[in-house]
Amino acid sequence: MPNYLEIIRLHELSFSQRNISKMCHSGRNTVARTVKIAKDKQLFYQELSTWENSQIDAVFSPKKLKRKENSIEYVLPDFEYLAKELVKPGVTMPLLWEEYVVDCRRNNRVYYRLMNIADE
Repeated sequence: MPNYLEIIRLHELSFSQRNISKMCHSGRNTVARTVKIAKDKQLFYQELSTWENSQIDAVFSPKKLKRKENSIEYVLPDFEYLAKELVKPGVTMPLLWEEYVVDCRRNNRVYYRLMNIADE
């Protein structure tokens, strides 16, 4: 667990975030996030030193977010239907995919798809 109080103390003493990271054995992202939270909430070392560790951890610990994909139920394509249709001349996978997506949208269902990081 990062020493958030020490990170704030060193920041107020004008140490660079890189040096704070080395001295506190914490990642640079952790240091940057801690400093940002302290600035946003206008928290200073003198005030934080009177707090209990559990209170400090509650303010500075990263919140674990549930990913949306975990709570969504996707409707998968009917693979038997796909196999039968692909045997027919002129039927392609992109055509069947488009059919599947249109059907899901029409019925207000979530279709399965691969997501790029940029889509999130």
